[in-house]
Amino acid sequence: MAGTRRKGKLRNPDGVVDSTDYVPQLAMPGSHDIIEIKEETWGQIILGWIKGGFAFVLVLILFLALLYSGLSAYLMVFSPTGPDREGYSWVVRNTWSETGNIPPIGSAVVISESTTAPDSWYEFVPVGWLGISDPSVVKVVSKNYDTLYLNNSKVSIVGESGVREGNFVGSPSYSYDSEKDAAEKNYKLKHQYLVECVSGNCEAGTYYVVNEGQIYGEKR
Repeated sequence: MAGTRRKGKLRNPDGVVDSTDYVPQLAMPGSHDIIEIKEETWGQIILGWIKGGFAFVLVLILFLALLYSGLSAYLMVFSPTGPDREGYSWVVRNTWSETGNIPPIGSAVVISESTTAPDSWYEFVPVGWLGISDPSVVKVVSKNYDTLYLNNSKVSIVGESGVREGNFVGSPSYSYDSEKDAAEKNYKLKHQYLVECVSGNCEAGTYYVVNEGQIYGEKR
């Protein structure tokens, strides 16, 4: 027996090893792929914070721009009201619903000396961003359809608004030259108002006529 040698059986070379039950470390349940973990540096973390903050600021700016455009289209604009684009103020529209959208006497309104207010809501959006052209702040001192009595650059009101006297100057809505025109003259307002200049692109304290379309809104 001592000289007898026994040979072990060789494995079948055609056998297939089944590894379906083997789950490697760092693998998700149900996955057979190894997940690699990469540790971020502080520089990468800070850069990620900066990118996130920059994206947040952009979204916030876009939201505020859309909000202001909506306000400009339907309610109010933030516009310069003085010469050389000075003295920004809120100019609010549709504040005289109780009087048929007619500004009461004594109202401080913002007008344009050269243009009329837009008719469409979407045309107010660029006004909100670019401002009112040649703006002035004026005070309404007459009602529509009142009659003005002009006498050598002096004006008084004949009508429900009572008597108001002051230095009258011509305007694009009604030009008047005391030297060329008659010394005494009556003028009936029609979709117009007599206003007193407060500030802006007009001479403070003077009176002149504006069309109702020149009124952009009430100064707030």
